[in-house]
Amino acid sequence: MASYKQLAKFYETKHFSFGESIGRGFTRSIESLTYQVKQFKLIFNSKVQGYKKVGGPLAIIKNMPVDKAKDGSVSIDWTLFLEFYSNVLCLVGVP
Repeated sequence: MASYKQLAKFYETKHFSFGESIGRGFTRSIESLTYQVKQFKLIFNSKVQGYKKVGGPLAIIKNMPVDKAKDGSVSIDWTLFLEFYSNVLCLVGVP
């Protein structure tokens, strides 16, 4: 695992005044929204056919490795599920 000092070279800390932070926050919000709208267009693009691959939490569970017992009960590795789902949330920017 990388130390804080090793990771520090990959980012830069910038300090903003209160007024500057509002402007920067607005700019970053617009950039993020623009990026999300562009990605959302791919879902409905007939060439890409992203709409065939979209699913919610139930679709994620269906794709998870599960153990099915002979009696029909299902056992899900919740640690694996939560690790996967937390990574997905990080990628889409959900705090």
